[in-house]
Amino acid sequence: MIGSWFSFLTLVYIVAVLLFSVPKAYELYESDVDRVALIAMEQTKKYYEMADKAVLSKMPKAPIREKKSQ
Repeated sequence: MIGSWFSFLTLVYIVAVLLFSVPKAYELYESDVDRVALIAMEQTKKYYEMADKAVLSKMPKAPIREKKSQ
């Protein structure tokens, strides 16, 4: 599917550029990136807890079968 949008060499070029630019950008904006990542992590935990209460905790759990030893 991605191959219909980009050629292989274009993808290699994009990955190479990102491999060199993302660490440098993180060095420059480390405190901002860490702050945003912390906020995103807190939001993710909040939404996971909501989903867990609403859906996941109500799903029946399969019984655990013991393995047969020979």
